[in-house]
Amino acid sequence: MNKPNTLLKVTSILYIIFSIISGIVVIVGSLGIGALLGGVAGNIGAGIAMASFFMVLSLISVVLGLIAGFAGLKAENLKLCKTLGIVLIVLAAIGVVSNLSDGEDIVSALVGLILPILYTVGVLKENN
Repeated sequence: MNKPNTLLKVTSILYIIFSIISGIVVIVGSLGIGALLGGVAGNIGAGIAMASFFMVLSLISVVLGLIAGFAGLKAENLKLCKTLGIVLIVLAAIGVVSNLSDGEDIVSALVGLILPILYTVGVLKENN
């Protein structure tokens, strides 16, 4: 019997938890953008466009994180898990660039890369 891959299981559970929390934050944030759109009526279109872009990107990340979490718990389709891990690393890297362009601290920006990297390492360990 194979020893269970603890790293993949733990990161999968963390992905599910953080994706649910992030989904709630994105939904609440989108409600704020809707209120802003109603109150300003087009005076800050470029800012709203960028906020909407990052909101959609965040929603994609939330959905992919949930899929990765549940797929990692089952650990049946490792090719899907590996692909999701790589995509999530790319999305996290985009988040790092976004945070750095906003003047955020580099340490806090890089923390977002840890979970997708650990998830991908867990998938690769499971594959061997």
